[in-house]
Amino acid sequence: MNGKHWISKVSGGVGVLMFAALVAGSTGGCKLLKPKEKKGLGVECVTDLDCDSLTCSTNGNVCSQTCTYDKDCAGAPNLVCRRKDDNSGNWCSSNTGVAPGGACMNTWDCQHNECLKYVGKEDQPGICTKYCAASEDCPAGQKICEKISDTGMLKVCLPGDPAAAATARPQFSPTPRTPRGTPAPRQQPAARPPPPPAPAPAPPPATKPGTRPAPARRPGH
Repeated sequence: MNGKHWISKVSGGVGVLMFAALVAGSTGGCKLLKPKEKKGLGVECVTDLDCDSLTCSTNGNVCSQTCTYDKDCAGAPNLVCRRKDDNSGNWCSSNTGVAPGGACMNTWDCQHNECLKYVGKEDQPGICTKYCAASEDCPAGQKICEKISDTGMLKVCLPGDPAAAATARPQFSPTPRTPRGTPAPRQQPAARPPPPPAPAPAPPPATKPGTRPAPARRPGH
């Protein structure tokens, strides 16, 4: 084999190897430059950028989306429509916490971040609830779907007999909404009214000017 032929052969081999390296590097580079695949509803996330919806719920760290009712989150298991801790709306979140119908002292005790108290018993445990469009959205034992104060246009699931008159049903009010970990303020007892003033003493009997009061009679006279 002459020198020129050998050099040509070696050069050709080096060229092939360089071409293969360039192809491999290009393929690897494309993979590095390819955008990270986004995650769907209910999939674990760390930041909003991990999700298709660009929303990562801080309650359970799952990809989320806005909602009004639980059925809006039905695309993934174990999700409920929970009110945000900052009261800026509702989003699909993990169903951690007490389910509707269970006892609560604070809103954040509940899966849906909604706790109702019996009117006049605000310092006692209440019940967890959720928003509903109709009684079919409510669990057993809470088949009354009605508006109460502080819920705006939305209805919530309430306990009681749906066939009973509204006046015969228990009355509820929402628990004050506080940041997670901050207990709801307790209602202060109503101040007692002050006692009525003592009656003024009776004035002495009036006498005519220039006259003296009659002397008191002695016994026997």
